[in-house]
Amino acid sequence: MRIKDIILFCLLSVLFSSCNQAYSPLTNGAYLGEAVNENLKKVTIQETGAETSVYVALASPVEYEVKARVGINPEVLLSYNKKHGTNYKVLPAEYYNLSNDECVVKPCELSSSLVNINIKAFDDKLEPSEKYAIPLELQEVSGVDILQPSSSMVLLCDKIIVTKVLYSAAGGATGASPTMSYEVKDGEAPIEDLLNWTIEFLVYNESFSLNRHILRFDGLDGKANTFARFGQHSFPENQFQLTLLNLPIHAVTLCENKKWYHVAITCDGASIKLYLNGELDVVASHPEPNTKITWQKLAFAIGNPGALSEARIWNVTRSQAEIANNMYAVNPQSEGLISYWKMNDGSGNIIHDYTDNGRDMKLLRSCTWKEEKFPPEQ
Repeated sequence: MRIKDIILFCLLSVLFSSCNQAYSPLTNGAYLGEAVNENLKKVTIQETGAETSVYVALASPVEYEVKARVGINPEVLLSYNKKHGTNYKVLPAEYYNLSNDECVVKPCELSSSLVNINIKAFDDKLEPSEKYAIPLELQEVSGVDILQPSSSMVLLCDKIIVTKVLYSAAGGATGASPTMSYEVKDGEAPIEDLLNWTIEFLVYNESFSLNRHILRFDGLDGKANTFARFGQHSFPENQFQLTLLNLPIHAVTLCENKKWYHVAITCDGASIKLYLNGELDVVASHPEPNTKITWQKLAFAIGNPGALSEARIWNVTRSQAEIANNMYAVNPQSEGLISYWKMNDGSGNIIHDYTDNGRDMKLLRSCTWKEEKFPPEQ
């Protein structure tokens, strides 16, 4: 036998033996390929709908064909909501279809053919403030076991939201010159005794300058116990800074101009957390642990030329999952939501509070409204 033939024979023998020596069906397993690291996948629903796909994978190849069936199980979404503190609803079946529910892993291969999922455009029959998802589960597999930790996943369906945002080309507002404000009137109760709380808003900066305030919340003494800005003196002008009870907290991430950022600040009485676009950016110890906060006056400012949108106050400490999955809209009746200014009013000098608490803000400076799409294309 020639040397080349011997080498080819050896290579084929190795390949053949590698498939035959795969784990036995009792130790091998099948799972949803994209659920191995995280049991979720986000899908943005455009005006024309969306397309995505999933597939089945094996922990090790086998020498025979493996058939698997992917189905819908609402219990998967219930478990996800319970774990993450979210309130997704199962997307009604008429809004999506699976190209096939059965897929095949061929002998000696690790992944199956695709199950394509076509999602229709959302219409007025779906509540705009609700969040929808498709709960997928690997339900039947021939020849190998199902690996349970990665046998299910949820497709989080983020609808494109077309809305108006409050815009100022001039900027220049500081803490002493807010864009809008609300002050508790005589006889009304302030926002008080908050040990756990969350503040959220969307901000867009055309450019950056030093000491450009975004928000200022005053206590009963008329002094700011909570305020935020870009560009504290001697710090980068595009660095977000929060001050709580005279403790300055600086973001690690430097923001870019002409880019939308979702900012969330949470407090649990012991620590302060800052999230940018749903990602945890910095954690700081509370300057006065277990101190309850009271706000008598609320003010937001478009400090740099740019825009604001979706400002919210909660009397609960929102989790990272709750923040990341609800950056662009929430249900005004959400538990713990005590003020919600969408800032999409479009005209007039009143910025409406969409909760039942009626903390409408007065617009104090000249602004316009611009149409925007969320999630933003950036």
